[in-house]
Amino acid sequence: MESHNFSNQQQEQIYRRLKFLVGPGAAAFYRDACRLMEMEPLLESTTHLVGHLLREIESSLRAVLKHIWELSEQSSKKKKASNENTHEAQIRTVLQALEIPEASIVAQTWLSLSGKNSEYGLHTRAHRNDLSQPRSVDQEFRQFWGDIQAVLDQLLDRFETRYSDIRGKLDELLSKPEPGDEDLKMLRLHIPNSLTGLGYFFEQLQFPGWLKKLREKGFFENPPEPEVNFEGGGKRFFRWPQSRYLAQMASHEPETVLDIALKILETRTKNVIVHEDLAQAALAMPPELAARWVEKETEWLREQGYLDDYLADKLCELVNYLTHENQVDTALSLLRELLAVLPASQSSSSLGEPSTRLNEYYYNELLQNNVPKLREVAGEGTFKMLCDLLEEAVRLSASPDYSHHWRASIKDNPNGIRELLISAVRDATEHLAENNPVAVRTLVPVLESYNRTIFQRLSLHLLYRFPNESQELIEERLTNCERFQNQGELYEYKLLMKEQFSNLSSEAQETIFTWIAEGAIDKPSLSTADRALYIKSWQRGWLAILSDYLTEQLQQQYEQLVSELGPVEPLEPVGGIRLLKVSRSPKTSAELASMSMTELLAFLKQWQPSGNLLEPSRNGLGWELFQVITQNPETFVRESEQFKELDTEYKRWFLCGLRQALTTHQQRQGFPWFEILEFCSWILAQQHQTSECEVPNSAIDREWNQTCEAVIDVITEGLQATAENQIPLELRTQVWTILEQLTDDPRVTPGFEAQYRRCATFQI
Repeated sequence: MESHNFSNQQQEQIYRRLKFLVGPGAAAFYRDACRLMEMEPLLESTTHLVGHLLREIESSLRAVLKHIWELSEQSSKKKKASNENTHEAQIRTVLQALEIPEASIVAQTWLSLSGKNSEYGLHTRAHRNDLSQPRSVDQEFRQFWGDIQAVLDQLLDRFETRYSDIRGKLDELLSKPEPGDEDLKMLRLHIPNSLTGLGYFFEQLQFPGWLKKLREKGFFENPPEPEVNFEGGGKRFFRWPQSRYLAQMASHEPETVLDIALKILETRTKNVIVHEDLAQAALAMPPELAARWVEKETEWLREQGYLDDYLADKLCELVNYLTHENQVDTALSLLRELLAVLPASQSSSSLGEPSTRLNEYYYNELLQNNVPKLREVAGEGTFKMLCDLLEEAVRLSASPDYSHHWRASIKDNPNGIRELLISAVRDATEHLAENNPVAVRTLVPVLESYNRTIFQRLSLHLLYRFPNESQELIEERLTNCERFQNQGELYEYKLLMKEQFSNLSSEAQETIFTWIAEGAIDKPSLSTADRALYIKSWQRGWLAILSDYLTEQLQQQYEQLVSELGPVEPLEPVGGIRLLKVSRSPKTSAELASMSMTELLAFLKQWQPSGNLLEPSRNGLGWELFQVITQNPETFVRESEQFKELDTEYKRWFLCGLRQALTTHQQRQGFPWFEILEFCSWILAQQHQTSECEVPNSAIDREWNQTCEAVIDVITEGLQATAENQIPLELRTQVWTILEQLTDDPRVTPGFEAQYRRCATFQI
């Protein structure tokens, strides 16, 4: 249903009163008549269509009014006896009841509408003149249109002031435990179908004896649809008193109410208020009947993209009710649809991220309150459902295979739909393992059957939490060379290795030490020199993790590596950004922080590395600079113009520091996004110019890769940040410009893409 902006206050008032006093049908007819009169260009048949609509409005108004104020039973009989029960007689009766003089202009205009032979009558206005052309909208018709609106305005004004008389009729009906045929006729034909007419009746009706007879007369067949405002956006939902009555009667006549409720669902109504009332009715039914309604409601739910909060609340109650009453399959099916992960919507604030039917608050409420109750009675089914939801969330995400970027540790509990599902899967596996530790042996293969890094991490976390019944599985995974190479960078893998190394067989321990000593890590994308440095850093990291178990020879190797590269950071989650310190710096972060900005920029411009891999490098200095920027990003953003003059290595670390500041200091407010986006666009433009130079492919790949990744990371974090720190909507053009620069690289040919798939551009 589409809303309409009326051209004047009188039209708005007539529409409101028709809807309030007569019903939505008459109001809709009037709204369409106004539309037809305002269309440009007009339809050729406008006068006839408007005549038909006015005829419906006038007859609706007369039907409501004529039986409300009969002068007396005697006068009613007299009218029937004298055959005066005509259109004109009905108008005169209403005029007298509303105390409108018959000599008034309004009364005379209304009376002129009666009779098939009246030139001014609605019958004549609606129908054609033989085979002639349709009558045009001339000055005479516009005068007629204005006169009719004046009649409606005054009639409805008087009607509104006398509305208490209708209440008397309704109160009389409400006192009857069951209706007779005349009562139903009165209710169906002469009580306004409005909130103050039928609305009052159904809100006050307390007798279940009316239910079946009201159903027979079709009172539950046409729920009001939402009104869509195409000009202003949004929808408006209307209360339906009939559905409120059903909710009240569900405990008295559950089977009848269920039958009616199922018929209502067949209409596919989109009115969420009606669905809320029916959900309330289901809560009052016996569980087996409630389950039948929920099965059909779940089918409707699959077609919806978003749920009203109140309806979501009622459906959450139903999940709990059905769970408690052992209707587990139905509860699980409803819960699955409430938690369903959907493709990103156009209104999503996070670029490329999936959406859900519920807002994040209700989504989290379901996971925290409903899921634990359901997993008590259906642990495996709930676990599998959550895994499927997480798989879908990762599949629909912008960067599905990089969970170490957006989930530092499985033990954490960050916000966001994808992160909430990770925590839910983790909690479900731990719950099953706590009740039955042997279950770990079956849970781990299920998790690993999902071919996603995040599921491998969940599996490793479960083994770490419940090792006693899983030693064979643990040794299997820690001594698999492919896993060691591919999963060895994962925090959960390292943590499991550190905690369980002493429980491995001596053969397994020797195998792992051999891999470390041989540098069993493959990084073909790195140059020979960089690869050697990377392997040393990698060996140092693993020897630090296993420092309690090193042989004398390995201890010496570890000490030598620390002497060359510096000490290893403690084993902790990366914190949202994966950085590896593989170089030394001429200055520490504390020394850099103590400098003025002028001194710092001068040092960065002037200092030159020796070129020796074991000596301080720009990469090492960039790492220390990164830590300073993370603590005070705004100061550095103000100097972004100066950073344009620095080496590309420092520009990249500058962006990494900004991204890390967003990740670790989420309470920071007013992030200066305009300057940051301008810097990103500028640096990408410089990269495009570099592409025209003769540079070895390996250098292009490495430098371009790192730059793209830094730009993408800071923008992604900005799109996903808290409201205060998010990239403002008004800067969306700048964001799209940057994305275009990333994807429109002149160096990217089919052959280049096939050879260098690591490039961050291909992750967009």
